[in-house]
Amino acid sequence: VTGDGLYILDMAAKIDATADYICKAKWGDVEFPPPFGREAYPEEAYIADLDAKSGASLKLTLLNPRGRIWTMVAGGGASVVYRCLLCI
Repeated sequence: VTGDGLYILDMAAKIDATADYICKAKWGDVEFPPPFGREAYPEEAYIADLDAKSGASLKLTLLNPRGRIWTMVAGGGASVVYRCLLCI
């Protein structure tokens, strides 16, 4: 930063699949690593397939497949009523 402007000297960036649908023409075919450093569980793959075919946003991440507590974060219009929901 100087008196007459801002000069970028160096830059680094990481990309993920979030903007792939917008930037695919510029990025080309990028193979993104699996999230959390592992392959998706069958349930996660099923929801991802539904997400790709739906106008809705459907996401599922299994943090502990043997766990007994499920946390469901409410989003969209539901976030006005529910901040989060704990399903036991």
